[in-house]
Amino acid sequence: ALNSMDIYSIAGNSWSTGTTGGTARMSHTSALYNGKIYYWGGDNAGFSRINSVDIYNIAGNSWSTGTSGGTARAYHVSVLFNGKMYNWGGENSASSRLTSVDIYDITLDSWSTGTSGGTARDYSSAVLYNGKMYVWAGLTTVAVNTVDIYDIVNSSWTTGTTG
Repeated sequence: ALNSMDIYSIAGNSWSTGTTGGTARMSHTSALYNGKIYYWGGDNAGFSRINSVDIYNIAGNSWSTGTSGGTARAYHVSVLFNGKMYNWGGENSASSRLTSVDIYDITLDSWSTGTSGGTARDYSSAVLYNGKMYVWAGLTTVAVNTVDIYDIVNSSWTTGTTG
């Protein structure tokens, strides 16, 4: 687990180093919002699940912390919708796979929960499209190629076509 900041310039095709800070972590997720990168969850350097929020200000090259919350988890997915980070799946501290949704409101720096659902899994991927989080593939007790769809506005789950 690291807490260093490596920055890649697409225009310059080069790397630079930002200010070191935040909690050393791995297996976490992140979201870009209004010039800041929000890091949540994952495992710390001692391989313990965490639920802390670290915030990197790109323009200021500086770090701050947000309010910790949600179920400590790693190997989960996140999407950003209307200033909120929706975190789903992954594994908790007991290495049990989760179906819960933890929602971090960036503006209010507060936490709430969404409707649990979908197939419990980790190592999956997610994208946001038209207000819905599409979670695909991952690992249950075996590799899966199923799609679960979380309708963020209606806080409900459906199953997509397997591919």
